[in-house]
Amino acid sequence: MVVGGAEAGCVDSKPLLEAWMARQGAAAGLFDTLNIGLHVNADVSVQLPGPLGCVVKFHSRPLDEVIAFEKTHPGLVDERV
Repeated sequence: MVVGGAEAGCVDSKPLLEAWMARQGAAAGLFDTLNIGLHVNADVSVQLPGPLGCVVKFHSRPLDEVIAFEKTHPGLVDERV
C-alpha cells in the first residue's frame, strides 16, 4: 500500500513512514520496521493473523515509480541509511 504523496519520492522515506505509523494509534506497535532504513523503497509491514499469514507492506511510492527510479539510479538499490 502507498502511504506517501507524489512529493514523498522514492528515497529516504524513513521520516515519512515513521510519521505515518505514529498516526495509526494503537496499531503503530504492530509494524515490522526491518526495511524502514532502506535508502530506496523503504517499507514497514504488518503480518495479518490467520491461517494464510499474509503480510501487508506500506511504501512511500507506488512500485512502478520505484522501478523507474531504480533503473536510472542502479547504485542506490539496497543501500541502508
